[in-house]
Amino acid sequence: MTTIHEAALELARITASVVEGAATANGAWATLTDTNRYEGDDYFNRGVIWMLSGDNEGICRTITDWVNSTKTFTFLDFTYGVLEGDVYAACPGDFTKDVFFQYINVALRKLGRRVTADISLETAAGQESYALPEGVVDVRRVEIATATAEPYGFQKSYHWRLAEGYLYFDSGWAPGMSGYVIRLWYVPAAVATLTEDEPDLPAHVDMDHLIWTAAVHLLRWRLKMTKGDDKQVVGSLNEALVNAERELGRFARIYDLARDPHHG
Repeated sequence: MTTIHEAALELARITASVVEGAATANGAWATLTDTNRYEGDDYFNRGVIWMLSGDNEGICRTITDWVNSTKTFTFLDFTYGVLEGDVYAACPGDFTKDVFFQYINVALRKLGRRVTADISLETAAGQESYALPEGVVDVRRVEIATATAEPYGFQKSYHWRLAEGYLYFDSGWAPGMSGYVIRLWYVPAAVATLTEDEPDLPAHVDMDHLIWTAAVHLLRWRLKMTKGDDKQVVGSLNEALVNAERELGRFARIYDLARDPHHG
């Protein structure tokens, strides 16, 4: 499951100056030392540090201080102490963690409830009812694979209905063989705001689409802050717009899908 911490790092790699390294000594819950860094005092202050390995992998924190003479980051506590060799990524405070989180959530809302697919169910011979996978609601189309391995060659079913979290095939129309993928096209429920406490991105969210959309909105905000004078931001924004449009085009074919008719 992708988390908002991981999404924030991908967004930072597009919009900020991210560096990577490894701890060169055992630290504590709130410090990391890397003697290979050279940036001046306070360069990373108010920025973000992500742990890419070790006991704290997958967590990010706000950097409260960077001291060049000791080569030490200080930040809000991790869950565990940092150990020598733990890999990290960090960026300066041009964008804070709250800003990255904010624009990821903006992108989630902008993407809307896009039709998406779930292929986690498989047929069981003669079985008429199947519990819907978690998060699958508002099913628009049901397709049954015609092969047990890719390419599956899906065929639409017009003999199904939904009730109380289950998919039901009409009597006499249940799949006749086991082991075939059931593909459900559905509109997911609205996405709640993601936080530190509930960080997981919904399974249906496409990471590339999300990050480039978030980058567009973040960079537009940054351009307003600089009164349009930062040519580097302008260039990054143009790149983000192109890539966000490309990612949107990947879903245009299935963006609006009416529910298939039910045949008696």
